[in-house]
Amino acid sequence: MFRKRGPHNPVRFLQRHYAVLLILAIAFLNVAPILWKGVVQGKDLDPHLSYFRAFLSELGPNDLYPRWLSTLNGGQGSPIFLIQYPLPYFFLLAVYWPIHFLTRMDVASAAPALVTATLFILIASSGWAAYEWLKSWCSPTAALFGSLVYAFAPYHFGVDAYERYALGELVAYSLIPLILLHTRNLMSGRKSRTYFVAISFLFAALVCSHPITAAMLLPLIVVQAMLVRPVSPGSRTRLGGLGFALGAGILLSSFYLFPFAADYRNVEMHPNPRLNHIYDDNYLKVPTSSVISAMQRHGASASAEKTVVRALRLFEPGFVRESKYVGFAAIESLIGDALMVLAGAVCVLMTNRWWRDTNLTVWLAIGIISIYVQTYPSHWIADVLPPLKTIQFPWRFSTITCVALAAVSAGCWERVRAQRRSRFRLAGLTAAVLVLLGSGNLVALSISSFRRHAIVTGVDVDQYYSYAGHAFQPVGDSQQPLALVRSRRLPASRHWNVIRNPVGGFVVHTNPTTTDTVVMNLICFPGWKAIDLKTGKPLVIGCDNTRGLATIALPNGTTDIKMFFALKISDYVGRWVSFVLAIGLLVYAMTSEEWKNLRRLHEYEQSGSRSGS
Repeated sequence: MFRKRGPHNPVRFLQRHYAVLLILAIAFLNVAPILWKGVVQGKDLDPHLSYFRAFLSELGPNDLYPRWLSTLNGGQGSPIFLIQYPLPYFFLLAVYWPIHFLTRMDVASAAPALVTATLFILIASSGWAAYEWLKSWCSPTAALFGSLVYAFAPYHFGVDAYERYALGELVAYSLIPLILLHTRNLMSGRKSRTYFVAISFLFAALVCSHPITAAMLLPLIVVQAMLVRPVSPGSRTRLGGLGFALGAGILLSSFYLFPFAADYRNVEMHPNPRLNHIYDDNYLKVPTSSVISAMQRHGASASAEKTVVRALRLFEPGFVRESKYVGFAAIESLIGDALMVLAGAVCVLMTNRWWRDTNLTVWLAIGIISIYVQTYPSHWIADVLPPLKTIQFPWRFSTITCVALAAVSAGCWERVRAQRRSRFRLAGLTAAVLVLLGSGNLVALSISSFRRHAIVTGVDVDQYYSYAGHAFQPVGDSQQPLALVRSRRLPASRHWNVIRNPVGGFVVHTNPTTTDTVVMNLICFPGWKAIDLKTGKPLVIGCDNTRGLATIALPNGTTDIKMFFALKISDYVGRWVSFVLAIGLLVYAMTSEEWKNLRRLHEYEQSGSRSGS
């Protein structure tokens, strides 16, 4: 028999850490289908792995944050990392290195293990973060229930993990509850300096993980701050401190945001705005034709059909033209919305005076608003605020729905338990939520397709469009990065060769008999520079607009030409702003009273050990 007490008592260990163990078990259930069915064929899986492999090939001591990925697009390169969020790829790097060290596998071979490990870590960390946040104003049991809902939410599981492998949003899910937790702690007045620094770094990490989610979270941070009732005066000062912390977080991410702002219009994945990111065409829709056909099968009259059509037109005229849902993401979003409605109904029907719980009421209202902005009746908001359409798709607000759903689930559990309602009611609530969670995730698994190996082609799946607006066209040997291809005066390697440099560039050794202009297997982009190393003079780089490939004017005679992707002022300024501010915040935290107390305690322990010896 186990002892009831003692430092190594397993029973006591389980009692103390049951929440963490249960969250790990739920995270394992989330990734278990991958273990026997193979890698999920998410829409963003191949681009992320292709970007990561190209990112890994450029990364080195001289280039800790690569901007140009030269191996993408068949060797023509891609400036995608001027705007692509960087933090998830460094996270992938931290997961990949141990796998590579133990197995010596490359990215393509290690993809199944890499995807499984990242999903497990991110889902487990999101559940733990939600538990810590909810526990700050709920009981541990209610917080655990809400955290499991957050980790197993259909949009989180079905869309982000399985349907898309949305790496940026998955990382953001783990950061959102921590930011809300430290916002609550900061507004309560406890260890304000420590929480100020924590919010700054966490919000910077969120911006570098998924800027769209960071933009959506800003109103929630303000709401969370207003929910806290400080026991001491000075709430306005702390609210100002929160604003400064968020501003510091934005400046901490300057190394990413400054180049992003400078090059966003140049790095254009889809020049035709009607191809993707169509906000108005992605509201949640009802399958009107299916409803009408079902009414016809059951013998409904023509007047009843017209009445239904008129009712649907009140919500959205496009319902009559649409025959099905818009995409799989919308289906999972609707299941999450149904869960939100169920949680709200339970709060209203099963608890007395539920409106007195401020946290519960506010998060329920946020959940309802998040559902509203996903539907067509909210189109007037996007018309009044055009920047809102940078969110890309209305169903992205399901992220807010998931946060509100976790809070409402925990708060509802707490109210039902506190009012000593019937255990059957509590069990019914739990069963209903779990059934909806399970049904949504089963739908995701049934729709998702799996494969044993990931496809890492090294070519952007979206086929990056060049600066000239043309899709890339492999010319000559597409496996030879940055090869000169047009000039007949450079037919063999004895006349020219390409030597890649570790700092985003390469050197071309040429020996033409006359001056000439050649087309390179390199996408046109304004960031490239060329210098004749023999004379030290810059060379003219142009663009062949018929194919969107760069051209270079070669001088006569033997020479070496250095081409490099030049960093701009925005790159240098952004890096220095992030570095200086990070050092300043760390110094600010280390001079706090909490840090001084830790140092005094450490010195006291050291003096005690010396006196004892």
